[in-house]
Amino acid sequence: MPEVRSNGTDPLSRRSRKRSSLPMSPPTIAATLDLSNPDERATHDFLRRVSSGRWPMWRLLGAMRREGARLFVSVEWLRCARDAPFCVVELALDQLAMSWRHFPTADAAQAAVATAKPSALGAESAENGAHHGR
Repeated sequence: MPEVRSNGTDPLSRRSRKRSSLPMSPPTIAATLDLSNPDERATHDFLRRVSSGRWPMWRLLGAMRREGARLFVSVEWLRCARDAPFCVVELALDQLAMSWRHFPTADAAQAAVATAKPSALGAESAENGAHHGR
């Protein structure tokens, strides 16, 4: 049987490399959680659950900031009948609690993360329009 050699022009002998459309720089760390702490681990797991999978509840908009025992995250509610589904969600890192505040646009919600202040999670707060859950 004759020997077959490739001269490098055979399309099967070359591998095409597709460049990724994703940026090559590493992502910026928005907040650090201690996953050895059970409460912080639970918050991490909750965030992953509600923002991934087949039917996610939220789309993370990118803005995230930690202040003490609170984590502020800008989100879009995906299963929502509101005109403005954009919120800043405050997640407690020391208890099972969260609150959120609605914003008219995604940009407004992302900007609000930088100035968000911790609320009294677990307490009723009708005067500031925040919603709380346990």
